[in-house]
Amino acid sequence: MSLLGPYFLLHHSGQYGSVSTQVLQQFDVNSHVMVTDIRGQVNVRYLHLDVRWSKIEKNGKRGVSYIAAIADTKANASSRAAESDANVQWVHQSGYCIKFTEVNETTIDVAYDRCSQCESEAHAQLLFVDWAQVVCRWSQRMTSSKLIEPGQ
Repeated sequence: MSLLGPYFLLHHSGQYGSVSTQVLQQFDVNSHVMVTDIRGQVNVRYLHLDVRWSKIEKNGKRGVSYIAAIADTKANASSRAAESDANVQWVHQSGYCIKFTEVNETTIDVAYDRCSQCESEAHAQLLFVDWAQVVCRWSQRMTSSKLIEPGQ
């Protein structure tokens, strides 16, 4: 069974509560290792590396990418085995990359890629709809080209 499924099932059934994220390690201002906990009847947790990457394209246009990778580690697997909390489901594998590129003063191009394990065709369709909503939310946040600035 994919451990990503419970989050989406809880999310779409309204049976989850608060979401908390804790920074475990910061490499620089744009790169962090974090753990996220989604409270519900079953708590869903995952470790993820989040990176923000800004650059000026060869054509002079500004671009920014947000990349997140959910992965498992040997240390985390050992820790889970020692604790063995039946009320926690761990996500082991997932990721996304969303890139915003300036087209002109009023337009940006948005590219979004996502990978995940799916439990069934219905689960895949549910994820597809959820990911489309993510792109819409990100796009709304980036409506001003002033938000696309080179990082430090």
